[in-house]
Amino acid sequence: MLIGAGVRLDRELTPSLDVMVNTTHELAPGAKLCSNVSPKTAFEAVQRWWPEPKPLV
Repeated sequence: MLIGAGVRLDRELTPSLDVMVNTTHELAPGAKLCSNVSPKTAFEAVQRWWPEPKPLV
């Protein structure tokens, strides 16, 4: 699940972020969560975790 910066960085959306993360954790405990910093970095964020986690270097 990709969580965009538009949701993460807007304080008013924090409750929605909590719901998304907790629902994902409950319904799909093996799901990978990733975050981007802009729409342009969404693909890179998913690639860090798909199909396996990449080491942070």
